[in-house]
Amino acid sequence: MKKILFLLISITVIFSSCEREEEIQPTMLRTDLYGNWESVYNDYCYTMTLSSNGQFVYQVDECSSNIIDDSNSGLWWTEENHLVLSGNSWGLTDNFSVSGNSLEFNGQTWTK
Repeated sequence: MKKILFLLISITVIFSSCEREEEIQPTMLRTDLYGNWESVYNDYCYTMTLSSNGQFVYQVDECSSNIIDDSNSGLWWTEENHLVLSGNSWGLTDNFSVSGNSLEFNGQTWTK
């Protein structure tokens, strides 16, 4: 009888001590950011595509020669007023604001 009582208490303690796993919050995507964005800054042409599936492509060219200086792709999302690009080569996050077809991000003005 003591063995059965010990076993029942042990099982109760094991299952009651298990913590619930934290729920993962869904990725936040803003529909007003979807699409192709372009910016020109210091003789460089920037293009950025933010897709509805959470993927992005980012490319920097020399405007005069169209030679690709840098490119990256990966996942994007927003956290409050931050746009986050988590790429295969590098990551970038900065405050953003969007109004119609204009995006302020990373010290640049982008147009759709």
